[in-house]
This record gives sequence, C-alpha cells and structure tokens, in this order.
Amino acid sequence: MHRLIAVIFCLISTASLAAPGKIFQAPVIEATGVKPNIMLILDDSGSMNWEDTLNKGVEKLKLHKDIKLEPTSSYVSELLIYRKYLDMWQINKIDQDIKIDKKKIKKEQANAYMNLATCPGFNVLAYNENKIYAVPPGRDEVSDHQISQVSNLFYYRWGDRDTDGEYDIGECGLEWRPDDDDYDFDDDYLQEVKNLDKQAQKNYANWFYFYRDRMKVAQFALSKVISFGNARVGFNTLHKRNEQDVSDVDKDNHRQNLINAVIDSVPSGGTPLRTTLQRVGEYFKLTGNEAPILTAEEGGMCQQNYAILMSDGYWNGKKPKDVKHQDKEVGGLVRKSDKDKHSDTLADVAMKYYKEDLRSDLDNMMPIVRGVDENPAQHLVTYTIGFGVNGKLSDNPPDPDSEFIWPEPKENTQTTIDDMRHAAWNSRGEFLSAADPEALDKALNNIVSNINARSTSTSSLEVASNTSTNDRLLVQATYDPSSWKGDVITRYFDGMEELNDTKWSLSQWLRELDKRHVRRRILTINPQASTDSAFAFSKANIDKFSDIQQQDLDGLVQASPAELIDYLKGDAQYEGSKFRARHGYYLGDIVGSYPVIIDAPKANYTDVTYASFYRKYAKRTSMTYVGANDGMLHAINLESGEEEFAFIPHGVFSIASEEGVRQLARKDYMHRFYVNATPVARDAYVKLQGENEKEWHTLLLGGLGAGGKSVYLLDITDPDTFAAAAPSDIVKWEFSHDDLGYSFSEIQVAKLVDDNWYAIFGNGYNADNDGKAKLFIVNLEDPDDYTLIDTGVGSISGASCLDSSSDCNGLSSPEIADLDGDGVFDWVYAGDLHGNLWTFDLTEFNGTASSVSMHRLFLSCATPLLSGECPADVRQPITTRPALARNTHFTGNKAHPYLNVFWGTGQLLSSDDKKDKNKQTFYSVLHRGDGVRRYQSDLVKQSFQEIGGVGNARIVNGKRVEYLDKSSAKFGWYLSLPDEGERLITTPAIRGDLVVFNSIVPGENGPCIAGADGWLNAVNLLDGLTPVRVGNDNNNQIFDYNGDSKVNEQDRVGGFTVVGIKMAGEPTAPRLYGDTQYVGLGASQNTPGGVREQLMNFGVNMQAGRSGWFQLR
Repeated sequence: MHRLIAVIFCLISTASLAAPGKIFQAPVIEATGVKPNIMLILDDSGSMNWEDTLNKGVEKLKLHKDIKLEPTSSYVSELLIYRKYLDMWQINKIDQDIKIDKKKIKKEQANAYMNLATCPGFNVLAYNENKIYAVPPGRDEVSDHQISQVSNLFYYRWGDRDTDGEYDIGECGLEWRPDDDDYDFDDDYLQEVKNLDKQAQKNYANWFYFYRDRMKVAQFALSKVISFGNARVGFNTLHKRNEQDVSDVDKDNHRQNLINAVIDSVPSGGTPLRTTLQRVGEYFKLTGNEAPILTAEEGGMCQQNYAILMSDGYWNGKKPKDVKHQDKEVGGLVRKSDKDKHSDTLADVAMKYYKEDLRSDLDNMMPIVRGVDENPAQHLVTYTIGFGVNGKLSDNPPDPDSEFIWPEPKENTQTTIDDMRHAAWNSRGEFLSAADPEALDKALNNIVSNINARSTSTSSLEVASNTSTNDRLLVQATYDPSSWKGDVITRYFDGMEELNDTKWSLSQWLRELDKRHVRRRILTINPQASTDSAFAFSKANIDKFSDIQQQDLDGLVQASPAELIDYLKGDAQYEGSKFRARHGYYLGDIVGSYPVIIDAPKANYTDVTYASFYRKYAKRTSMTYVGANDGMLHAINLESGEEEFAFIPHGVFSIASEEGVRQLARKDYMHRFYVNATPVARDAYVKLQGENEKEWHTLLLGGLGAGGKSVYLLDITDPDTFAAAAPSDIVKWEFSHDDLGYSFSEIQVAKLVDDNWYAIFGNGYNADNDGKAKLFIVNLEDPDDYTLIDTGVGSISGASCLDSSSDCNGLSSPEIADLDGDGVFDWVYAGDLHGNLWTFDLTEFNGTASSVSMHRLFLSCATPLLSGECPADVRQPITTRPALARNTHFTGNKAHPYLNVFWGTGQLLSSDDKKDKNKQTFYSVLHRGDGVRRYQSDLVKQSFQEIGGVGNARIVNGKRVEYLDKSSAKFGWYLSLPDEGERLITTPAIRGDLVVFNSIVPGENGPCIAGADGWLNAVNLLDGLTPVRVGNDNNNQIFDYNGDSKVNEQDRVGGFTVVGIKMAGEPTAPRLYGDTQYVGLGASQNTPGGVREQLMNFGVNMQAGRSGWFQLR
C-alpha cells in the first residue's frame, strides 16, 4: 500500500559542500524567480488639483437648501477657488454672494464652507496637527523662507467628540443656526500658523507643500512605493506626461527617474481611464528591445505583469478601440461573476489583457495561484484604487462562480467607480478605496505586498512539509514561498479516519485570536544579563533587552521599537503603512524544522527516581514544538492546536545589514532563516538554575540552523504550568561561542561517566574563529562549563569562511551510543563538511578535552582512496546525523563497540549546491574501537541498478560482506547514488534488518522551475543488499511496490526485489510507524506533492520493531 495525500508542497531540507560558502537564506530548491513588471498609472486629470476630500458625516451639514454635501461633492473645491487658498499672503474672505452650478450661495455660507475646509474632521486633506508630515522621497527639506510664506495661514482643529472618526456638527467649531440662516465659529478651534512653535510651523509647511491637494498626496504615496521597492517598474499618466518604461529600479538611476517623473506630474484635463489602460495593455505586448516582458532566458515565461491604476474621479473620454464586450460569455477565463451586459467598459479593457496571451512567443509558465489566478499564459493583472471616491457597491462578488449584477457604467457618474472595482475583479487584481492620505498610502503598500507575495510563487507550487507522528496524529509543518507564511496542522492516522482529515491549524488559530499581540505569551532571553535573563518579549521590558536586541528593534526609521515588538507578536495596526502586510497570516514559514511531539516520558532509565517521574507525568498535556522563520520556537498544545508560548532566541537578533528580526517587518522583505532547526527533547536528571537539588526534567534543546549561531535550552517538564510560570522557569539558557557557527547540529543529551548530564553537538558551519570542525560538550546545569574537542581539520583566512582562500570545515550532527545499557553514554559519532566520519571515546571523560580519545574512522571521497587526503573538489560532505546498528557477527563492549555506522553524503546549503554534480555515496563502516582508519578498499562496493523499462524502481547488486574471513575480511559496504546530483541530506533510520534512507535529486532550477525528485531506499543493514530472511514466510520483499496493501512476491519487478522507489517531489527524512513509512514530498515540476504512506516489510514484528538500535533517550 502507498497512498499520496493531496497537499500542495515544495519541500526543502537542511544540510551542506565542503566549506559551504555563503549559506543561502531561502530554500535552495526554490526557483530563482524573476522580478515582476509593474506599471504605475497616475490620474493627472484636473480634479487631482482639488484640495479636499470630504469626510464621512459631512452629509449631516446643510448650509444651503439646494446643496447636498457628500464625500464625493465638488462644492468645497469650487469654493476654494474663490477663497484663493493658494494666495498665502493673507486670510481672504468672500465679500459677496456667489454662484456655483447656478445655485446662489450667500457669502456667509461660503465662508463657513471655507473655514470648515481647513479642519481635518470635515476635509481629510486638511492639516492635522496630530500627524507628522515627513518630507517625501525625492523632495528637499522646506526652507525657512518657505516656512515664513505660510505663517499667515490658519486652520481649524478637529475635536472628535464621539471618537467615531466622522464629522459631526460642532466638532470643527462651527455652530449653525438654520432658523436665522447664520452661523458662529468658536475661536477656541482656530489656530493661526504664526502662533505655532518652530517645529509645528515646519510640520505645517511640509503639509502645505507636499500633502495639500490630491495630486501631492498621490505623488507622496507613489514616490514612497518606488523608493522602497525592488521590482521592475514603469510610470504612466492619463495624458501621457512624463512616461517611464518598465525597467529594474536598481539599474541606471531608474528609481530616481521614476520619482522625478511622479513629482513633475501636473494635473489638468479629463479622466480617460479606459483608453489609458488599453495603451498600457498594448505596451505589454511589445517585443524586441522595447519589450517590458523579459526574454525566455531571463524568465519572461513566468514573469508576472501588473498595472496599478489610481484615480480620484469618474472616467470619461473616448471609447477604447476594438475592445467591445470581453466578459459577455462565461467560459474559459470568464467566470459567472465576471459577466455583465455592458461593452467597452473599463472592466472589458482589463478582461481583454487578462485573457489575451501577451507574448505568444513565450512558453506559458505563469505561476498558478489556486482560486486566485489560474491563467498560465502571460497576462496583465490590474489593481485599481479609488482615491476619495466610492461607488454604489461596497464589496466584491461573494462567489466567483455565481452570477453577480454589476451596475451599468455611465461616464462622469458614480457607476464608473463600480467599473473600477469590476476591472480589478475581472483581471484577478483588487479594488481598494482610499478616503484619506493614510488610506492611499496603505492601499498602495497592500497592493505591492500582494504583488510581491504572488510574484515569489513559481511553477513549483506553494508548500513544503516536515512530518512527525505519535500514536494518533501526524503533525505536519508547512511553508508557502509565495508569501513566506507557514502552518502547523495535525492529521489523524489511527485507522478510524482518513489521514487527510485535519484536526487543527495553528495559522488559523493565530488568525482568529483576538488581540493576539496582547494575549500571546512570547518569551526571550538576554544571555548577558546577570539576573532575570529570561523575560516576556514586550515593550514594557525594553530596558531588559541586550544592546544587540535594542539596536535591532530600533533599526527601522519608520517605526519605534515598541511598535515593532507588537508587530512581531501579531499586531496588524501598522501593516501596509509602517510594516509589511501579512494578510492575516501571522505564523512564519517552517522549512528546516521538524515538529517534535512530547507526551508522557518514554525513556528506559531503570533509576527508581525516574519511575516516580514517569508516574507523575504519565498523563501530562501532549505538546508539539517547532521552529519557524518568524523568529520563534512555537510550543503548541497537541490536542487544541493553541500556542501555549513562543520563544525568540537571542541568536536571531542582529545589527548586521539585512539581518535581524527587524527584516521581518520590512515592506521589501527578502526571506531569511531564523529558527530553522529541529529541536530535540530529552529527559535528564539535573539541578537547574534556582533549584536546590537534582530532579528529573524534560528539556528541549535546539539550534537555529541558517538562522543564527546559538543553542538554547528550555524546561518543558510540565505544560500545565506554562501559563503561570516565570519566564526563567521555562527559558534556562542560550549558548554561543566564537567556535560555534550556524547551529545546524541536532543536539544530543547524555549522562557521561562523571555523573553529569551534557548537551553534545557539532560546531556547525561558518564559525568565524579558525575554520576547524569541533565537538561541543556543554553541561546542562551551567553552559559556562563546557568542553571543546578540536578535530584539527579545516582552515580560515581573513577571519571569514567566505574568504575565497578559506577551507573552512564544520562538524555536523552527532549520534551517541550506550554500549552496555547502563544509562551512561560511551561514544559519539559525527561527520564533517570535508567528508570525515569521526569517533569520540567518552568512557574516561572528566570534563577536559584530553580525556576524550578522538579518531577518524573514514574519509568520504568521490575518488576512492587507499591513503592520504581527498582533493577538495571531490570531497563528499557529511551534513546529517549518522545512524548506528549492532553488527550481529560480533559481541561489542565499551572498548570495542562493533557498531556499523551509516551515513550518506551531500549538501544543499548554498545557492550553488543544487548545481553540484559530484558523485555522492551511502556508507556503512564497522567501528571496532581500534582507532584504525578505513578506506574504500576495506569495504564492499554494492551497486544500484535500473530495471529495464521501469523508471521508478531500482534494485541492488553486489556480494555479501565477509566480516569474519580473516584472509579477506571487510569492514562494511558502500552504495554510490546513481542519479546525477543525487545526494543524502536527511538522517537514515534503522528498523528490523533494514537501513532506510531517502535521497533527493535537485531539479534544473531556474527563474521559473523549482522543486526536486528523490528516492525512498532501503537495504539490508549488514551488507547493503536485499535481505535474506528465514521465517516470516521467507518474505524478502521490502516495499509494497504495486500498491495492493501487501508486501509479497507480487511486488517484484522483473523478478527482482525493489530496494528503491522514485518519488516525484523531494522526500523528507523517513518517519517509521508500525509497518509504514510516512514521508512528506515536496512539489516537483509535475506534481503538487503530499504525504506518502509507504507500506514496508522490516523483517520484524512491526509494532515491536525499533527505529534505532537503542531506545535509551
């Protein structure tokens, strides 16, 4: 049996090429991507010169029986012409009755209007003394002379009495008496600019010169978007003024040219939105040197194209040419909700360039965003913004596949705003209404964030997964590279329900949690603090942060540390304005961290005190823990799916450029790793800080992967106390060291011969000390008590592993062995980036490096060695934890373990790794404890073979390993991985008589193609061949290859036992439960990925079968 549960995946693992170089800060197998094309379209019609946009509530004010004020009214703008607002030398009053639209308005009424127009409660464009008006990008600071020029002006303050954000009579100081047709203004609301202090006068001048009218506000918002963006951007106006072709903003001063074009735009004329959008659509169809869409070699076949159209008024002007009725008939890309009864509308123009293949000479490889945009051909997506205007509709159609009644658009009427909404809907964009400058700024930023999210998606689809299991649930962690959001979900697999029935989603819980930034419990640590080093991550504790933490949090010019702290905790208040919009997704992507499930204590310690510990916590609350690239480790209640707490390690904070948690809030966010390593949980008998004597604890330890260079320890013994426990009762310490690089190493916890308990881990990659591979042994009770074992292999130049002359090394994840089952661990095994497999004898450990005997068991090399070292260009890096199994031909002991050590080679850390075609290998080497280094000639070479005509299965050929033949004894075996680029970057698993290892084959990733394929492999432990079994019906088969839910002779292919099955999608590490391997599969070019249940025969009773040779953890 093998089932593929349909989930959209794009999987990545973590691992490492010798001296890995710069570690890539996104999943390596994702497509490299291509920058989107964005055409900004600015309305430069005459109405953009207006100095008003009326607030809600103004319709309550009736100063003239023939005038009905609405937020879209133009009466105030016409009055401002009479008032000569721009005539800044004196305060003018209208001294005679006037006529507007043939309606007579008394001078008193006109003056009332004009005074109200200076109050932000009435006119949202008016000066608001509670706001800071910054100088827009591309503009110079106002001069003293300019400040003096506006000093004779005035404004009326707004006193929003009911705090509803809407205008009410009296709130701007106006008291109207309709009975006697008169009014009064309360002078307490009047503020003359000359009476302000210098800073306030400067703020007013900034408003006057840069924000006073609709055009100025639009220029500010567009300039800001351009200054922070990194896409390919062009600029257009309704009247073809100051046009700029689409180009990379970072090249040839294009960014500044765009800003200058925006600033120089002058409003006048009508509002021909339809013909303007058509002109832009035709522009995107250009080929040759003028083409905005890139060539195929540059990724044009998946380059996304967008128009952002902003207007403050109702469209008019000529009909578009040859557009007609594009949404008349349902079918193809026209949904039921798109259809209307009207032709030559703005919606028809948008639909034309959405449906039409803009570049038929390019392959159709546009990213598919399911339920949003499923057009694979090159097309134009249109976003529209109505600035200060609203249509009759207040929302989009509720269902894309149901009919919807769109109003008939008539020029110069409110219905044209509904047509702007319809245009965005047809082309799979979005319509946003912006009533004030802040809303316009936010709307533009939301659109750009949405475009960035959609444009990072590739044809590889969206999600990746890592899986873990307990007796009832499979816990799955995912990521979506289109927006770098993540999720943790649970699926049942107890035989009572389908595996794809989801019980809960952490992302959904966070999204629905009211006041999440207040209610969540998020902890952090300042390792330099002498007391109270652990504390709540909150703005109330800013003074407790380390210098690095404070500088990181204060590193964004547009926001305060307090605002950034709330944002990181889930506050959405400033999304789209000061911070990156997350669109309701507050859990970061989960790429390299597997969920860890913790319920009742499970170790086999025979100590009486442990039995008591087990009884006490046998029914404790089940939890799962996982690291995410939102900077946090998340502790999740396994039953409810609620986050009990989160922890932000100190190691994710940084003041280096492009690093630190502040990057998460940037609108131009480029993906980084933060907590990107799998934590481990172990029981240990220790006296932790604040305790008087040793006790049993369940401890959680983890590194940060590519996210940082530290290791943390948390006490997770009793989840029921998490809510009330002091931070220091949970967060115990965080360890860093000059010799500790990016902490990819899994942490081992062991009691050693000196009766102390230790964390044991490799020093990881790119440590900036001396570039050598080293082993850390850190006392759990006091991280300052540590031992560092230096292998002596590796070098560094220029104090950096990124220096081209460096030959840095790093020790990967260790495995530990207790040979006699006494609870004291005796040996450590670990590989390094140069391909060495090291053994460390801890049987005489006394806390010093000299008490540890270290030997090199083997050097992995693509060129077989008889002696000496491996040339750097053919090294086979080891980036996974080895696996161990007793060799049944021998009786091992502490001095002579007689363990077979299993590991595979390969890495996937730097951007160049996926191009590496060096041959990689899976090894099994016998460790006798004699300190002798073994070579390929000491091993038996086995070979994977293809089966003729069968591309998704492999068999193995070779000969048995004669361990006991004194004349020709061998010490293990090896298997070369035959596919080009195939490698092993996950830890093997031992069960029954098999070693199970899953390899990956990275695809030919480019701008538009991502993903990888892989193999599920399993061979006999002792010789790497098919198993020879006596009993168990003599069934030597391994996989249910034919999918009939049985493993038997019918699973042979061509008469051979299948030892490898090819997967479409990158497989995760094997997760074995009963007779089944559960493996997450990443998306490949041809499959959406999923979770595969692969039935296997391990040659033992499946429920009693072990995943490793020992269980004492």
